[in-house]
Amino acid sequence: MRVRHKRTLACRILLAVLLLVIIVCAAAGGIWLSAMHSLGKHAVCGTDSGYETDGCVLEDTVLYHGKTYRRNEKISTILCMGLDTENDMKSAGGVIGSGAQSDANFLVVIDREQKKLRIVAIPRDTMTDLETFYMTGEPLGLLQDHLALQYAFGDGGTKSCELVERAVSRLFYNLPIDAYVTFSLNSIESLNGMAGGVTVFLEQDFENYHAGETVTLNNEQAYRFVRWRDCDEAYSAQYRLQRQKEYLTAFVEKVIGETRADLRTPFRMYAGISDSVLTNLSRTQILSLALTGISCGFSEESLQVVPGEQVMGDYYEEFHVDEEQFYEMILDLFYIGEDS
Repeated sequence: MRVRHKRTLACRILLAVLLLVIIVCAAAGGIWLSAMHSLGKHAVCGTDSGYETDGCVLEDTVLYHGKTYRRNEKISTILCMGLDTENDMKSAGGVIGSGAQSDANFLVVIDREQKKLRIVAIPRDTMTDLETFYMTGEPLGLLQDHLALQYAFGDGGTKSCELVERAVSRLFYNLPIDAYVTFSLNSIESLNGMAGGVTVFLEQDFENYHAGETVTLNNEQAYRFVRWRDCDEAYSAQYRLQRQKEYLTAFVEKVIGETRADLRTPFRMYAGISDSVLTNLSRTQILSLALTGISCGFSEESLQVVPGEQVMGDYYEEFHVDEEQFYEMILDLFYIGEDS
Protein backbone atom coordinates (compact mmCIF):
# COMPACT_ATOMS: atom_id res chain seq x y z
CA MET A 1 0.00 0.00 0.00
CA ARG A 2 2.82 2.38 0.80
CA VAL A 3 4.40 1.89 -2.63
CA ARG A 4 1.13 2.71 -4.34
CA HIS A 5 0.90 6.00 -2.44
CA LYS A 6 4.44 6.93 -3.44
CA ARG A 7 3.80 6.25 -7.09
CA THR A 8 0.46 8.04 -7.31
CA LEU A 9 1.23 11.09 -5.15
CA ALA A 10 2.95 12.96 -7.95
CA CYS A 11 -0.01 12.35 -10.23
CA ARG A 12 -2.45 13.77 -7.68
CA ILE A 13 -0.31 16.84 -7.09
CA LEU A 14 -0.11 17.51 -10.82
CA LEU A 15 -3.82 16.92 -11.34
CA ALA A 16 -4.63 19.41 -8.61
CA VAL A 17 -2.40 22.01 -10.23
CA LEU A 18 -3.95 21.32 -13.63
CA LEU A 19 -7.41 21.63 -12.12
CA LEU A 20 -6.53 25.03 -10.70
CA VAL A 21 -5.24 26.13 -14.11
CA ILE A 22 -8.50 25.04 -15.74
CA ILE A 23 -10.53 27.00 -13.16
CA VAL A 24 -8.29 30.01 -13.73
CA CYS A 25 -8.62 29.92 -17.51
CA ALA A 26 -12.34 29.22 -17.41
CA ALA A 27 -12.96 32.62 -15.89
CA ALA A 28 -11.65 34.72 -18.73
CA GLY A 29 -15.12 36.25 -19.17
CA GLY A 30 -14.60 38.86 -16.42
CA ILE A 31 -16.00 39.63 -12.93
CA TRP A 32 -15.85 42.28 -10.20
CA LEU A 33 -12.56 42.07 -8.32
CA SER A 34 -14.38 42.79 -5.07
CA ALA A 35 -15.29 39.10 -5.00
CA MET A 36 -11.65 38.29 -4.31
CA HIS A 37 -11.77 40.28 -1.09
CA SER A 38 -14.87 38.36 0.06
CA LEU A 39 -12.76 35.21 0.36
CA GLY A 40 -11.35 36.30 3.69
CA LYS A 41 -14.78 36.62 5.28
CA HIS A 42 -15.03 32.85 5.71
CA ALA A 43 -11.36 32.09 6.30
CA VAL A 44 -10.50 29.10 8.49
CA CYS A 45 -7.73 28.99 11.12
CA GLY A 46 -6.34 26.13 13.15
CA THR A 47 -7.44 27.85 16.34
CA ASP A 48 -11.07 27.47 15.20
CA SER A 49 -10.97 23.89 16.52
CA GLY A 50 -11.00 25.19 20.08
CA TYR A 51 -7.93 23.17 21.07
CA GLU A 52 -4.84 24.73 22.55
CA THR A 53 -1.91 24.83 20.17
CA ASP A 54 1.78 25.09 20.96
CA GLY A 55 1.57 28.86 20.73
CA CYS A 56 2.70 28.85 17.08
CA VAL A 57 0.69 31.89 16.09
CA LEU A 58 2.47 34.69 14.25
CA GLU A 59 1.65 38.29 15.02
CA ASP A 60 0.96 40.86 12.30
CA THR A 61 4.45 42.22 12.90
CA VAL A 62 7.41 39.97 13.69
CA LEU A 63 11.13 40.50 14.25
CA TYR A 64 13.53 37.97 12.71
CA HIS A 65 17.33 38.25 12.64
CA GLY A 66 17.13 41.93 13.44
CA LYS A 67 14.67 42.71 10.62
CA THR A 68 11.03 43.66 11.02
CA TYR A 69 8.36 41.96 8.91
CA ARG A 70 4.73 43.00 8.62
CA ARG A 71 1.86 40.82 7.49
CA ASN A 72 0.87 41.20 3.84
CA GLU A 73 -2.87 41.90 3.85
CA LYS A 74 -3.16 41.38 0.09
CA ILE A 75 -2.74 37.60 0.27
CA SER A 76 -5.42 35.04 -0.66
CA THR A 77 -4.98 31.33 0.03
CA ILE A 78 -6.72 28.27 -1.42
CA LEU A 79 -6.04 24.76 -0.14
CA CYS A 80 -6.13 22.05 -2.82
CA MET A 81 -6.53 18.40 -1.83
CA GLY A 82 -6.19 15.30 -4.00
CA LEU A 83 -7.87 12.20 -2.61
CA ASP A 84 -6.80 8.56 -2.82
CA THR A 85 -10.07 7.63 -4.47
CA GLU A 86 -11.38 7.54 -8.02
CA ASN A 87 -14.98 8.16 -6.99
CA ASP A 88 -16.64 11.37 -8.12
CA MET A 89 -17.45 14.06 -5.56
CA LYS A 90 -21.20 14.25 -6.19
CA SER A 91 -21.91 11.81 -3.38
CA ALA A 92 -19.26 13.20 -1.00
CA GLY A 93 -20.35 13.58 2.60
CA GLY A 94 -21.39 10.57 4.64
CA VAL A 95 -20.56 8.81 7.88
CA ILE A 96 -17.92 10.31 10.15
CA GLY A 97 -14.67 8.42 9.64
CA SER A 98 -15.58 7.29 6.14
CA GLY A 99 -13.41 9.81 4.31
CA ALA A 100 -10.49 8.95 2.05
CA GLN A 101 -6.95 10.19 2.63
CA SER A 102 -5.71 13.41 1.08
CA ASP A 103 -2.53 12.19 -0.57
CA ALA A 104 -1.86 15.52 -2.30
CA ASN A 105 -2.11 18.72 -0.31
CA PHE A 106 -0.86 22.09 -1.44
CA LEU A 107 -1.55 25.69 -0.66
CA VAL A 108 -2.05 28.21 -3.44
CA VAL A 109 -0.81 31.62 -2.30
CA ILE A 110 -1.83 34.64 -4.36
CA ASP A 111 -0.38 38.10 -3.76
CA ARG A 112 -3.01 40.32 -5.33
CA GLU A 113 -0.91 43.47 -5.18
CA GLN A 114 2.42 42.10 -6.41
CA LYS A 115 0.69 39.81 -8.97
CA LYS A 116 2.45 36.69 -7.69
CA LEU A 117 1.03 33.18 -7.65
CA ARG A 118 2.92 30.51 -5.75
CA ILE A 119 2.04 26.94 -4.89
CA VAL A 120 3.40 25.20 -1.80
CA ALA A 121 3.32 21.40 -1.92
CA ILE A 122 2.88 19.80 1.51
CA PRO A 123 4.12 16.18 1.67
CA ARG A 124 1.36 13.72 2.62
CA ASP A 125 3.56 12.25 5.38
CA THR A 126 4.07 15.60 7.12
CA MET A 127 3.82 15.02 10.86
CA THR A 128 1.52 17.63 12.38
CA ASP A 129 -1.33 18.02 14.88
CA LEU A 130 -4.58 16.43 13.69
CA GLU A 131 -8.07 16.60 15.14
CA THR A 132 -9.15 13.07 16.07
CA PHE A 133 -12.54 11.62 16.96
CA TYR A 134 -14.18 8.53 18.41
CA MET A 135 -16.30 6.45 16.03
CA THR A 136 -19.32 8.17 17.57
CA GLY A 137 -18.02 11.51 16.36
CA GLU A 138 -17.07 12.77 19.81
CA PRO A 139 -13.79 14.72 19.89
CA LEU A 140 -10.75 12.79 21.06
CA GLY A 141 -8.24 15.63 20.96
CA LEU A 142 -5.16 16.61 18.95
CA LEU A 143 -2.74 13.88 17.90
CA GLN A 144 0.45 14.24 15.88
CA ASP A 145 0.25 12.06 12.79
CA HIS A 146 0.49 12.09 8.99
CA LEU A 147 -1.35 15.02 7.41
CA ALA A 148 -2.96 12.73 4.82
CA LEU A 149 -5.00 11.04 7.57
CA GLN A 150 -6.87 14.18 8.64
CA TYR A 151 -9.38 13.99 5.79
CA ALA A 152 -10.31 10.44 6.82
CA PHE A 153 -11.51 11.65 10.24
CA GLY A 154 -14.33 13.60 8.58
CA ASP A 155 -17.41 12.68 6.55
CA GLY A 156 -15.66 12.49 3.19
CA GLY A 157 -17.22 15.83 2.23
CA THR A 158 -17.37 19.35 3.65
CA LYS A 159 -16.43 18.37 7.22
CA SER A 160 -13.35 16.52 5.99
CA CYS A 161 -12.29 19.54 3.94
CA GLU A 162 -12.64 21.85 6.92
CA LEU A 163 -10.59 19.50 9.11
CA VAL A 164 -7.72 19.58 6.64
CA GLU A 165 -8.02 23.36 6.33
CA ARG A 166 -7.55 23.71 10.08
CA ALA A 167 -4.69 21.19 10.15
CA VAL A 168 -2.81 23.04 7.40
CA SER A 169 -3.48 26.35 9.10
CA ARG A 170 -1.97 25.01 12.34
CA LEU A 171 1.08 23.86 10.38
CA PHE A 172 1.37 27.32 8.79
CA TYR A 173 1.47 29.11 12.15
CA ASN A 174 -2.32 29.47 12.22
CA LEU A 175 -2.43 31.72 9.17
CA PRO A 176 -5.94 31.73 7.64
CA ILE A 177 -7.01 29.46 4.77
CA ASP A 178 -9.57 31.28 2.64
CA ALA A 179 -11.09 28.39 0.66
CA TYR A 180 -10.61 24.81 -0.50
CA VAL A 181 -10.79 22.74 -3.68
CA THR A 182 -10.94 18.94 -3.35
CA PHE A 183 -10.85 16.43 -6.19
CA SER A 184 -10.75 12.69 -6.84
CA LEU A 185 -8.26 11.04 -9.13
CA ASN A 186 -10.14 10.14 -12.30
CA SER A 187 -9.44 13.05 -14.61
CA ILE A 188 -5.84 13.37 -15.66
CA GLU A 189 -6.20 11.31 -18.84
CA SER A 190 -9.35 13.25 -19.72
CA LEU A 191 -7.56 16.57 -19.28
CA ASN A 192 -4.71 15.47 -21.50
CA GLY A 193 -7.17 14.28 -24.12
CA MET A 194 -9.21 17.47 -24.09
CA ALA A 195 -5.96 19.41 -24.56
CA GLY A 196 -5.30 17.32 -27.66
CA GLY A 197 -2.18 15.79 -26.12
CA VAL A 198 0.73 17.63 -24.57
CA THR A 199 4.17 17.96 -26.18
CA VAL A 200 7.22 17.76 -23.91
CA PHE A 201 10.97 17.87 -24.39
CA LEU A 202 12.50 14.86 -22.65
CA GLU A 203 15.29 15.62 -20.20
CA GLN A 204 15.72 11.88 -19.57
CA ASP A 205 14.73 8.56 -21.16
CA PHE A 206 11.02 7.71 -20.97
CA GLU A 207 9.71 4.32 -22.07
CA ASN A 208 10.83 3.84 -25.70
CA TYR A 209 11.92 7.47 -26.10
CA HIS A 210 15.32 8.94 -25.36
CA ALA A 211 16.54 12.12 -23.69
CA GLY A 212 16.63 15.02 -26.13
CA GLU A 213 13.55 13.91 -28.07
CA THR A 214 10.32 15.88 -28.31
CA VAL A 215 7.22 13.75 -27.72
CA THR A 216 3.48 14.47 -27.84
CA LEU A 217 2.03 12.37 -25.02
CA ASN A 218 -1.23 10.50 -25.47
CA ASN A 219 -3.56 10.10 -22.48
CA GLU A 220 -2.04 6.93 -21.04
CA GLN A 221 1.50 8.19 -21.59
CA ALA A 222 0.68 11.45 -19.82
CA TYR A 223 -0.58 9.54 -16.80
CA ARG A 224 2.57 7.44 -16.62
CA PHE A 225 4.83 10.41 -17.40
CA VAL A 226 3.78 12.28 -14.27
CA ARG A 227 3.12 9.26 -12.06
CA TRP A 228 5.76 6.61 -12.47
CA ARG A 229 9.13 6.34 -10.75
CA ASP A 230 11.43 3.47 -9.88
CA CYS A 231 11.42 3.36 -6.09
CA ASP A 232 14.64 1.30 -6.19
CA GLU A 233 16.49 4.00 -8.13
CA ALA A 234 18.35 6.73 -6.27
CA TYR A 235 16.98 10.25 -6.82
CA SER A 236 14.00 8.89 -8.80
CA ALA A 237 11.69 11.28 -6.93
CA GLN A 238 13.70 14.24 -8.20
CA TYR A 239 13.59 12.89 -11.76
CA ARG A 240 9.83 12.53 -11.52
CA LEU A 241 9.47 16.05 -10.17
CA GLN A 242 11.34 17.32 -13.21
CA ARG A 243 8.92 15.48 -15.49
CA GLN A 244 5.99 17.04 -13.62
CA LYS A 245 7.39 20.51 -14.21
CA GLU A 246 7.97 19.76 -17.89
CA TYR A 247 4.43 18.52 -18.35
CA LEU A 248 2.76 21.26 -16.32
CA THR A 249 4.59 24.05 -18.14
CA ALA A 250 3.69 22.58 -21.55
CA PHE A 251 0.08 21.98 -20.53
CA VAL A 252 -0.44 25.54 -19.28
CA GLU A 253 1.09 27.03 -22.43
CA LYS A 254 -1.13 24.89 -24.64
CA VAL A 255 -4.35 25.63 -22.73
CA ILE A 256 -3.65 29.37 -22.78
CA GLY A 257 -2.95 29.23 -26.52
CA GLU A 258 -6.12 27.27 -27.25
CA THR A 259 -8.16 29.61 -25.04
CA ARG A 260 -6.98 32.61 -27.02
CA ALA A 261 -8.19 30.87 -30.18
CA ASP A 262 -11.46 29.62 -28.66
CA LEU A 263 -12.75 31.02 -25.35
CA ARG A 264 -14.96 27.95 -24.95
CA THR A 265 -11.94 25.69 -24.43
CA PRO A 266 -11.50 26.06 -20.64
CA PHE A 267 -15.24 25.90 -20.01
CA ARG A 268 -15.39 22.63 -21.93
CA MET A 269 -12.43 21.21 -20.02
CA TYR A 270 -13.75 22.19 -16.61
CA ALA A 271 -17.20 20.81 -17.42
CA GLY A 272 -15.54 17.51 -18.29
CA ILE A 273 -14.12 17.08 -14.78
CA SER A 274 -16.67 18.96 -12.65
CA ASP A 275 -18.04 15.75 -11.08
CA SER A 276 -14.60 15.17 -9.59
CA VAL A 277 -14.50 18.49 -7.71
CA LEU A 278 -15.78 19.69 -4.33
CA THR A 279 -15.19 23.33 -3.36
CA ASN A 280 -16.62 26.09 -1.17
CA LEU A 281 -15.72 28.75 -3.72
CA SER A 282 -18.72 30.46 -5.26
CA ARG A 283 -18.84 30.96 -9.03
CA THR A 284 -18.23 34.67 -8.52
CA GLN A 285 -15.18 33.98 -6.37
CA ILE A 286 -13.81 31.47 -8.88
CA LEU A 287 -14.12 33.97 -11.68
CA SER A 288 -12.50 36.73 -9.65
CA LEU A 289 -9.75 34.40 -8.54
CA ALA A 290 -9.20 33.37 -12.13
CA LEU A 291 -8.72 36.91 -13.38
CA THR A 292 -6.19 37.57 -10.66
CA GLY A 293 -4.43 34.27 -11.33
CA ILE A 294 -4.13 34.95 -15.05
CA SER A 295 -2.48 38.28 -14.37
CA CYS A 296 -0.02 36.57 -12.02
CA GLY A 297 1.19 33.93 -14.44
CA PHE A 298 2.80 30.60 -13.58
CA SER A 299 6.21 28.99 -14.09
CA GLU A 300 8.27 26.14 -12.67
CA GLU A 301 9.73 28.53 -10.11
CA SER A 302 6.22 29.15 -8.75
CA LEU A 303 6.10 25.64 -7.25
CA GLN A 304 7.73 25.24 -3.84
CA VAL A 305 7.84 22.37 -1.36
CA VAL A 306 7.67 22.56 2.43
CA PRO A 307 11.31 22.06 3.52
CA GLY A 308 12.14 19.06 5.63
CA GLU A 309 13.34 15.47 5.71
CA GLN A 310 11.70 12.14 4.90
CA VAL A 311 12.62 9.56 7.55
CA MET A 312 11.49 6.10 8.57
CA GLY A 313 9.27 6.15 11.65
CA ASP A 314 8.38 3.22 13.89
CA TYR A 315 6.00 1.82 11.27
CA TYR A 316 5.76 4.19 8.31
CA GLU A 317 7.73 6.92 6.60
CA GLU A 318 7.41 10.37 8.16
CA PHE A 319 8.19 13.84 6.85
CA HIS A 320 9.66 16.16 9.48
CA VAL A 321 9.50 19.87 8.70
CA ASP A 322 12.71 21.90 8.94
CA GLU A 323 11.30 24.57 11.24
CA GLU A 324 13.91 27.25 10.54
CA GLN A 325 13.67 26.97 6.75
CA PHE A 326 9.88 26.71 6.93
CA TYR A 327 9.66 29.83 9.09
CA GLU A 328 11.70 31.72 6.51
CA MET A 329 9.38 30.41 3.77
CA ILE A 330 6.39 31.70 5.74
CA LEU A 331 7.96 35.14 6.00
CA ASP A 332 8.68 35.16 2.27
CA LEU A 333 5.14 34.10 1.35
CA PHE A 334 3.02 36.03 3.83
CA TYR A 335 5.10 38.96 5.10
CA ILE A 336 6.83 42.06 3.76
CA GLY A 337 10.25 42.97 5.11
CA GLU A 338 10.59 46.57 6.18
CA ASP A 339 13.73 48.44 5.16
CA SER A 340 16.26 48.78 7.97
